Amino acid sequence: MSLGDEIRSDLDKLVGTPWSIREGRVVPGTDDVKLFSNDAVKLDAVYLYADLLGSTKLARNFRPETTGKVIRASLRAASKIIKARGGEIRSYDGDRAMGIFIGDSKKLLSFRS
Repeated sequence: MSLGDEIRSDLDKLVGTPWSIREGRVVPGTDDVKLFSNDAVKLDAVYLYADLLGSTKLARNFRPETTGKVIRASLRAASKIIKARGGEIRSYDGDRAMGIFIGDSKKLLSFRS
């Protein structure tokens, strides 16, 4: 079976199978995600993307070491704020941190100090 045939077969199975949905109270980890099933967890959640404004300009105008230090400091600060407000870090992508807030923690998203 060719790669294209295999992908089409997977898509036919996934599209043709009804979803099995359950309510969730915990953010699933990456190991909990099943790519070849239609199991779903419904979460009442808020996602936050925090990225560094002007990072492209920063990378163009400064040495890589300087840019790296600024981005790392920004990611550390964003991560500390997300965790302090009851969120969980889900990923880092370049200059961006993504956090998720569920339950009561999503009500704590006022970032006033």
